[in-house]
Amino acid sequence: MQQDGRYPAAAAYFVQEGLQYTVEQFFPNLPAGQSQHVTGQQLCLGLHDLALHRWGLMARYALRHWNINYTRDFGEIIYILIGGGWLNKQENDGIDDFNDAYNFDESFEYSISVPKRI
Repeated sequence: MQQDGRYPAAAAYFVQEGLQYTVEQFFPNLPAGQSQHVTGQQLCLGLHDLALHRWGLMARYALRHWNINYTRDFGEIIYILIGGGWLNKQENDGIDDFNDAYNFDESFEYSISVPKRI
């Protein structure tokens, strides 16, 4: 993250936490210690919900503070982590999986509580 320079380390920690959160939401009965793959679109939805849960109406501003302005930014962070050996990807995964999962400004503007998407 430091070498890349686009996002602070806190953004990477949030995305990693959001990855775990998303896996738990999509696979609630997954045995402890077992991993499961989620798609870029699923991860974007999970990160959206986690941000709303954590920061409420300030979620958009918290993410903007970390230079996260589009769902593609979540993918950029994921691929930085993959490049650093922190995460793995499957053969059919790609950075474009994170494009336009939702419109940031619209999806956070009217959100008062965490929507149940998952």
